[in-house]
Amino acid sequence: MRRKRIKQRKIIILTSLSLLFVLTTGYAAFQTNLNITAKGNIKEKIYTPQELKNKYCNETDGDGLYQDIYEDGRCVYKGANPSNYITFNNETWRIISVEVNGDLKLIKNDTIGKRKFDSVGLRTTGYCNDGANNGCNAWSQTTNFINGTYKGAVDKDAELNTYLNTIYYSSFNSEAKSLIKKRTFNIAPITYEDKLTSETIQEEKEAKWEGFIALPTVSDHIGGNKKTICLTHWYIFDCHNDASNNNWIYNTLVKSGTQAWLLTPYMKYTNRVLIASVSGAFGYGNGHNSLEVVPVLYLTNDLKLYGDGTESSPYKINES
Repeated sequence: MRRKRIKQRKIIILTSLSLLFVLTTGYAAFQTNLNITAKGNIKEKIYTPQELKNKYCNETDGDGLYQDIYEDGRCVYKGANPSNYITFNNETWRIISVEVNGDLKLIKNDTIGKRKFDSVGLRTTGYCNDGANNGCNAWSQTTNFINGTYKGAVDKDAELNTYLNTIYYSSFNSEAKSLIKKRTFNIAPITYEDKLTSETIQEEKEAKWEGFIALPTVSDHIGGNKKTICLTHWYIFDCHNDASNNNWIYNTLVKSGTQAWLLTPYMKYTNRVLIASVSGAFGYGNGHNSLEVVPVLYLTNDLKLYGDGTESSPYKINES
């Protein structure tokens, strides 16, 4: 009789433990499913470019989005590696700036290879009369290009301009093309000397070109540097020293280990174009030199971004 009671107790205990196990396992599975369902229903925050600017354009130290002190309502990314990565045309690009109206200025995160700015002999008349020897540094066709004492008509666009806006442009998919905005680029020459950054920006604005794809300007390059001294003077050594730790645009332009074209002509020369040098400072190349090409373009403000802008989770466009 006693053995029977002990046996019954064992059966009750084992049954209770089994029931408890089933209930615990079922609850855990339910909780896991609940969490997955909840996470599936939580969407990442989606930003318009203006919302992106309103939320993040408040950096005062370190890598991030800064107010442009030279243009109210414009914000620029500064530092060694800010969170400004964006997927565009199924490629990685980076945001240079969020413009006043919300347009995004982008630069490709890698070179598209070496090309000449302007081959010898392609433009040899008017302002480009030295083109038979060294190529010409004017970006676009115009009736009168002024560069110090040199001035005159330019009969056609630079070879690199033509390539970027025809052959290279045609490589974009249809969705990407619909987002690229035709915008004004500043293409005037600057004097290459110790001077105020504000003066350089103003010099660049003396000539303009409207199109789809161009190159970064000197002021774009300066604008990526978070060193305080670069906000006022750009040529001096302190602005370029240790550029890899302070300027993501410099890192982007010279990541291949060689020099890259800028859009800005060198004042007082008809053949020289300023370039991003591996030293962190600027240099120049004659138009017929073959240097790295890193395209720049604008995207319309009529889009939405999601992601966090990091290299591992770049912003994506118009997805939900």
